[in-house]
Amino acid sequence: RTAPRGGRPGPRGEPPFDLRHADVEARLLELGRDPGLSTTQAVTLEGGFRAVLDLTARRAGQGALQMSLLPMAEVTAVHDGDGRPLPWLRDATGRRFRTMDRRVHSPGLAVLLPREPAVGERVRLVVEYRLDVRNYVPGRFWYPAVGLVEPVLLDPHTLDLEVAIRDAYRVRAMGEAGEERVADGVRTNRWRITRPVRMATFAFARRMVEESVAEPGLPEVVAFSPPLGSATAARLERIAGEVAEALAFFTELLDAPVEGPRLYVTMIQAAHGQAFEGFLHLAEESAYRPRTGPSERFHAHEVAHLWWGHRVAWSGYRDQWLSEGLSNYLALLFLEARHRRGQELYGEAIEVYTRQTLGSMGSSMSPFARSEIALGNMRGGDRIGPIGHGVRAAIGEAPSAFRSQSYDRAVLALHSLRRELRIRTGDDAAFTAILRDLVRAHDGGQIATVDFADAVSRHSSVDGARWVDQWIHTAAIPTWRWRLTTPAGGSRVEIVVEQSGVADGFRSAVPLRVEYADGGREERLVEVAGPRTVITLELAGPPRAVELNPDYAVLARMKPL
Repeated sequence: RTAPRGGRPGPRGEPPFDLRHADVEARLLELGRDPGLSTTQAVTLEGGFRAVLDLTARRAGQGALQMSLLPMAEVTAVHDGDGRPLPWLRDATGRRFRTMDRRVHSPGLAVLLPREPAVGERVRLVVEYRLDVRNYVPGRFWYPAVGLVEPVLLDPHTLDLEVAIRDAYRVRAMGEAGEERVADGVRTNRWRITRPVRMATFAFARRMVEESVAEPGLPEVVAFSPPLGSATAARLERIAGEVAEALAFFTELLDAPVEGPRLYVTMIQAAHGQAFEGFLHLAEESAYRPRTGPSERFHAHEVAHLWWGHRVAWSGYRDQWLSEGLSNYLALLFLEARHRRGQELYGEAIEVYTRQTLGSMGSSMSPFARSEIALGNMRGGDRIGPIGHGVRAAIGEAPSAFRSQSYDRAVLALHSLRRELRIRTGDDAAFTAILRDLVRAHDGGQIATVDFADAVSRHSSVDGARWVDQWIHTAAIPTWRWRLTTPAGGSRVEIVVEQSGVADGFRSAVPLRVEYADGGREERLVEVAGPRTVITLELAGPPRAVELNPDYAVLARMKPL
């Protein structure tokens, strides 16, 4: 990759070791120590895990291996492929603080190797640990990952999985199912993932209920969970249907079908969701929500991650907005297109994200709202980092700034870009072409912010580099004080806009909506740039109403002049 434009930081380098294959065994036979956080009152299980890692050295001079593992995992042994113990170090953080669970450790796990392997040399490592599990294994770090957090996205690998669990439970996992054995009340299943993935998962349920939806040309969607009350089957069938509908919508929008015979969807004992290749985690409580928009948006967001996050991964934490922001925005496009109140819900979500980003609690009663984000922006919104800072955007007064920027503000930036392109061209073809280009060019790889900028420039008249610099690499929000002058009965209007809060070179293409006395309507783009902008327009006739920046088209503080 060439150096990023304008001196911007580029993707991080590859980790010193390449994880080629992992062989993971999990024995979930004892009750865990944590209470179940579930409407179904399910309990946690304590797991004994053994991960055999097949690694290759990428660089010389590596006498130690730095890995990541869930903080609640308690490492019991590390040894090489021949069974020789290896020295390892992990900070027992919880034992140093009276207010912290004693089981909490630093996510880092450092292992001292017996010697420095040569470039290309194979290294075999075995890590044994114990971990309490609810009804799923989360994220990537439930088995050891090479590096610290970020580099794992650059490390696709194959995986063999074996899970032993009490016979009353059933397990579903990624990959191809292998043999199943039942002996002495213990059920053991094996799976094999033969196509490299960036992360893997499995989930289980006692008294499992399973419903599926099969649509032509799509993977079969199989939703499963423990019982969810008296209407479990109906709830799972509804969720499977929503996922299948979102799958069909994104497949058509991006012109990129999802591979595989089926997509598993499980309801997890948590408040979040996560996507894997061929597998979705959805928060259990979302099964109980009415179909008023937020539930469908949440499910569609996780479906969109099958493209943005897996097929096209982010290159580094500065580019994570491409995964979260695009998934969140495409979920709104799905609502807009497929929900019976689609346009209304789309508009409500954009209004909520705008108010939250500006630090207003005015939309706190909306089901799309997250009051902690609005409160954080109210306290420190003028000091949080831009979208392109990723997790580093947060400050003490706004710990939720990453979500505010990479989820909410990124959606507003994409909404603004799409709105501008629609007015310029009359439809969504240019915006769709940008998305399809990114999937086609980076399928199976990573994407950086500069790649998005280049795609915008290729498929539209918008300067992608300037757009990224204004909306992704800076956190400033313009304040526009404006007034409109219309001579009585005339068709000419004069608009004066005074801009503040941004650099002198900041300029925006801003929609202007005109409603005529005869009921007609049109939208134009006007450019706002510099401290003072004066715009004179000749309209098609006397206007009944003129509105600058309607429908929260561009993120700005709007005030009368």
